[in-house]
Amino acid sequence: MKEIVLIASDKLEAEVTPDINSISVTVENGEISTMVEKYRNETSLKVSEKEDSEPYGIYENLTFKSANVDSEGNVTLQFAIQTDIEQRIVKLEKTQLEQDDAISEIMFGGEDDE
Repeated sequence: MKEIVLIASDKLEAEVTPDINSISVTVENGEISTMVEKYRNETSLKVSEKEDSEPYGIYENLTFKSANVDSEGNVTLQFAIQTDIEQRIVKLEKTQLEQDDAISEIMFGGEDDE
């Protein structure tokens, strides 16, 4: 069944396949390189039955995993849905990098503007 996928301010008519830890979006006759470039950094999408209807599915904390084209030219994008633990690890890694930068600046001084 075709559904409307709202992603990156675009409305795509697509077949949606949700799973426990992932969601796949399949678009007929898509251009794989264009779609990957445009949607690989998206972290959320919404799914509705019709263009004018309210979304019945809201998926957040997505991470792009893969893209492929089948023999009929249909492009499938697969996104992983991050678990709470994965989200916490991402935040911890970001915080650790910020702390490392602050410590480095304190120990070695800031960069020269010269």
